Amino acid sequence: MLLEFLRDMFPFAKIPHSCKDMKKLIKGLGLGYNKIHSCPNDCMLYWGDRKNQQSCHVCGKYRWMNMNTEDVNEDEGEAQSRKKPVKILRYFPLIPRLQRLFMSSKTAESMRWHHDQRTDDGLLRHPTDSLAWK
Repeated sequence: MLLEFLRDMFPFAKIPHSCKDMKKLIKGLGLGYNKIHSCPNDCMLYWGDRKNQQSCHVCGKYRWMNMNTEDVNEDEGEAQSRKKPVKILRYFPLIPRLQRLFMSSKTAESMRWHHDQRTDDGLLRHPTDSLAWK
């Protein structure tokens, strides 16, 4: 519905017709995201040293959903249960986005204005001029 709405609002833009095509477009731009499993009560993230834990060390909630979908393996014919996390945090890495902004000369100039063109006359014009920033 959102893609239809965007196509109606911007008829001149080339907006994909499906979410799958939109994901391919965004992935091609280098603006993906990382998935990090999370506790259902937002107590902790299963990341770093705690990546292989099965339950939260704060509240004790189990990391995985209680659903057993049976997949038949063609070679062995055994049923395997799939684990699906209860909650996932989608983390958008900052470095690729900043690199993308500095690729264009127009946006790179705007990204550097506070260093190149800022006046230092003692007046508060930007948060970097305040005493708390320094």
